[in-house]
Amino acid sequence: MKWDELTQVQREEVERQLKVISRGVVEIVPEDELKQKLMKSVSKF
Repeated sequence: MKWDELTQVQREEVERQLKVISRGVVEIVPEDELKQKLMKSVSKF
């Protein structure tokens, strides 16, 4: 799944979920892999 394949609503949801997951966290490793999983998840909406 690529970022440009998502709708604007799906992109906003990925960003929202990343913010929630990242809250209070110093670093997420690997963040790119997590973002890919979130994009795949929201693409099912």
